[in-house]
Amino acid sequence: MHDNENRGPLREEWHKAKVFSIAHLMATLLVIAGGVGFVYVFGQEFGVMKNDVARNKVEIKSIQDGQLARDNRLNEKLSGMRVEQKRDLQRIEDKLDRLIERDMP
Repeated sequence: MHDNENRGPLREEWHKAKVFSIAHLMATLLVIAGGVGFVYVFGQEFGVMKNDVARNKVEIKSIQDGQLARDNRLNEKLSGMRVEQKRDLQRIEDKLDRLIERDMP
């Protein structure tokens, strides 16, 4: 029995040590699982961000094309307006010239 008494405390210490090792192992596994989960979620988010960037590039290109087309239309209208203004000014000058010539003795 004396032998059992010695084995009792050793067995109890071994049991505690075994519980600690299992707890440490479980904590390590949880940290690893958390890291794997983080990398997986980060990978998914990165993929989503890549898709968003690609879609934004297409949208930006579309907007730029629309702005370029609008600028071209405005330039054409402004050119037409300038031509019309020059024509109107020429007509006014011609009328003034005729008035001045008519009033001169």
